[in-house]
Amino acid sequence: MALIIETEQGTFTGYLALPKGPPRGLVVVTQEIYGVNREVRRVADWLAAAGYAAVAPDLLWRVAPELDFGYADRDNARQAIGKLQPERIVSDIAAAAHALRAHVPQGSNLGLALLALGWGGLYAYQAAGLSQASAIVSYYPGNLPNGIDIAKSIGIPQQIHLAFHDERTKPEFRRSLREALAGLDDAEVLVYPDADHGFANRDRQEFHAESARLADDRTLDFLVRTLQHADAPA
Repeated sequence: MALIIETEQGTFTGYLALPKGPPRGLVVVTQEIYGVNREVRRVADWLAAAGYAAVAPDLLWRVAPELDFGYADRDNARQAIGKLQPERIVSDIAAAAHALRAHVPQGSNLGLALLALGWGGLYAYQAAGLSQASAIVSYYPGNLPNGIDIAKSIGIPQQIHLAFHDERTKPEFRRSLREALAGLDDAEVLVYPDADHGFANRDRQEFHAESARLADDRTLDFLVRTLQHADAPA
C-alpha cells in the first residue's frame, strides 16, 4: 500500500504497512542507499506485524520515483544519493512522519519513532525534531560519525546497532559515541561482535542471522518501552 506524501516541491510516496488492529505506535523507516526495496518493505511489514503503523518514504524521488538498485550496483546508487540535497532529505522524512500521523486514525495521539537503516541514519537524527519523534533506532549508520554532537543533544531515547567489523563505524567512533552518550537516559550503543555492515538485511551477503535476530528483538523491546507512554506532539 502506498502513502501519498506532500511537500512544497511536489508529491511522493512511501510504502505503508498497517497492523491488523489499532496501532500501538508509528514508525518511519528510512532506507539504505538502494531505495525502498524488498528488504525495506520487509522491515515495514515486520513492524506492522508487531503492531505498529509503518511507512518507508521514497527518499530518492527527487532523482526519480521508485528507484531500486541492486546491491551490486552500489556505484550508481551512490551517484543517485549524491544528487540529493541533505536538507531536502531531512524535510522529506519529516513530511512522511506528518503524513503517517494524518493517515492513521488517532495518529496524532500516538508516539512516533524513526527507524534508520544504513544511509538513513544521520538524516533520521537530523529530522527527529521536525518529525516530532519520540524515539530513534539506527542500524549500522555509516554516516553517523559526522553526527555525534547531534546524537548527544537529540533529547529523545535512542538505540544504535553497530557491527564490530564495519569499516564505516570504526572502533574510535564507537568509543567516542559511547563517551558522548554516557549518562543520558535511555541511550544504547549496541555492538555485534560477529557482524559487518548490513548484518540485519536478509538480502545482503553480510546478513548474520544471530546478530539480526538479537538486534530486532532489542528494537521491538525498545519501541515498546519508549512509545507506550510517549507524549503526543503538542
